[in-house]
Amino acid sequence: MKKKSLNIHKRDNQSFRHRLLLSIFRIAAPVTAIVCTVSIVMLTLNYRQTVINSQAAATEKVRSDIAHIVDNTQILSQDMIFNSEIQQILASSTAGEQFPQNTDVAYHINGFIANRDYINCVILTGNSQTLYSTEKAFTNISDYDTIFHSTWLAQLQNSHKPYLWYVDPDYTPLSAYTSGSDSADLAVSESASSHTTPGSQQHIMMARPVYSMSDYTTLLGYLMLYLDDTFLQDLMGEFDFGHTTNIWLVNKNGTAILQNNSSADYSYLLEDFSPQEKGSILSSHGKRFVLNIRPVTENGWYLYTATPFREVSEPLTIFVLQAILLGAAMVAILFFLSRRTASSLSDPIIHLAHTMDHYRSDMKPMVFPGRTPVLDKDAEDASGLTSDTTNTVAVNAPDRSSVSFSNIQPADPEDFSFEGQPDEIIQIYRSYQQMVNRMDTLIRENFVKNLEKKDAELALLQSQINPHFLYNTLDSINWLAIANDEDEISEMVTALSDMFRLSLTKSHSSYIRVAQEMEYVRSYLVLQQFRYEDCLSVSITIPDTVAELYIPRFTLQPLVENAIKHGMISPDDPFAIDLEIFIREHTLHIRIGNDGTRISLEQMKKLLDFDASRQELLDFDQKSYGVQNIQRRIQILCGISYGLSYEIRNNRTWCDLTLPVLEHDPSEKTEDLQ
Repeated sequence: MKKKSLNIHKRDNQSFRHRLLLSIFRIAAPVTAIVCTVSIVMLTLNYRQTVINSQAAATEKVRSDIAHIVDNTQILSQDMIFNSEIQQILASSTAGEQFPQNTDVAYHINGFIANRDYINCVILTGNSQTLYSTEKAFTNISDYDTIFHSTWLAQLQNSHKPYLWYVDPDYTPLSAYTSGSDSADLAVSESASSHTTPGSQQHIMMARPVYSMSDYTTLLGYLMLYLDDTFLQDLMGEFDFGHTTNIWLVNKNGTAILQNNSSADYSYLLEDFSPQEKGSILSSHGKRFVLNIRPVTENGWYLYTATPFREVSEPLTIFVLQAILLGAAMVAILFFLSRRTASSLSDPIIHLAHTMDHYRSDMKPMVFPGRTPVLDKDAEDASGLTSDTTNTVAVNAPDRSSVSFSNIQPADPEDFSFEGQPDEIIQIYRSYQQMVNRMDTLIRENFVKNLEKKDAELALLQSQINPHFLYNTLDSINWLAIANDEDEISEMVTALSDMFRLSLTKSHSSYIRVAQEMEYVRSYLVLQQFRYEDCLSVSITIPDTVAELYIPRFTLQPLVENAIKHGMISPDDPFAIDLEIFIREHTLHIRIGNDGTRISLEQMKKLLDFDASRQELLDFDQKSYGVQNIQRRIQILCGISYGLSYEIRNNRTWCDLTLPVLEHDPSEKTEDLQ
């Protein structure tokens, strides 16, 4: 039994420690999860912004290089048209010279474009002929007639700008269009952008008119500079961000002018771009791309860049994995610390609980000596008094010197170690010690008070009543009644004498045979029938097989008395009491019926609600003391499956008492006082 109790305590301790651990973990784990989640989200957002910024920096480098080329080309063209030699040859051509010498012009132009690899070719024309073109200028773009009748030249002539940039210059004769295009900083038509000049791979050109420096109004000719596409693409190829990044040079209409050489083509993203100076991450066609836009120059050109996010997200993946591993490590550390914390918090409490359980287990029920008055026959014989003449009863009074408190151990402060314990635990221990010491004091005081109370009760009993004398006196009255032919008095005295004899029987047993218990009941009924005369009728049905069974002592008479009390409507009205005892389904049933129906079944059920397995103080209702006492005695002696129940059937109240079928006395045999 002790081993089982230890196992229960061990399970309870583990359960408490586990609950405390789970409580700490329930608080700490969500906080840790939130911190880790927020950290990962912030890390992801920061990394996304870092990726955008890194792409923006790389884009800005390419943009700066292209802008530098565009600006230098404009400055270079300006230097060329203001060169005196070029002005001279253009003036000679305008004056009508058919083939002016261009040696000096060639020298100066080649000097201008020397070490400028981004210039592919240069073309210089007068008002009637092509005066000079570099060796890379193909005939189909340097022929004067082709130039003079081209659409792009008409756009230039109609423009008030000092120069215009063209993408795929439209060499289609102007007569092919019904009307010309409006001039703009960047002149390109839909047909021109798709037009490819035979033999030419360069399609970005800057053209400007050349005016005389003498009056700045006389048109001398035109200067055309073609940028080298390969050089620009190589410049885009220096973009160090991603493996398949696409870079587009687009005009203000969003049409691609030039694209870098890449193993993948993401041109479908051009529709998702909008001219703005900021980066973003866009999902398209099931992929995510890092996009960036930068304006190149004031002529409306933009540089678009698009990089698949997966190509630059490897560090983020590593960071997230590291964060997850760090979170797992934090959870493990948290679990370890929670376990340590739970143990440090629960161990003192568990130790205190063990101490309380140990104290409770050592508290055995105390037996108060002298609780039941016992006649001391040896003292009686020694005094020479007989049962006929004695006026006092010698009773074993409780001896206080024999009272032992060995089972009540007060709390010893030395049993507890406060070292290293929290202040709250120390306070609990001290409060517990004070409580135990106070309980010990109260138990001792209460025990002594009970002894004093028993002394007073026994002294009162000694002075007021002598059962032997009372029984013998009743016997004398009986014989006197018989001598005077007072049969009714004799019968009443005999019944009362029998009741005293049965109630004053000395016994160590709590059980009695049904036949003996019925003698006590019949004697009681004799007295009641004399009281109520013919109004009371009694019916008793007891089989012979039941008479020798054992039942708890003094059980039937209180129930019969209760039945008479509640069955009588008025003293003059007849009423009946039925008592029957039988065995059904291995259970002894004692049923007592009366004519009353005023009983509250709900109230009776509440009064009879008692569980002998619960350690509770007995709380008796003064009006139903007898019924409650019987119910609790039966459940304590026989078990909670037995006891009393009430029902109203056929306008009669029935009390049903169930008991186990006992053929032998479970306790010691009785010993009569006489």
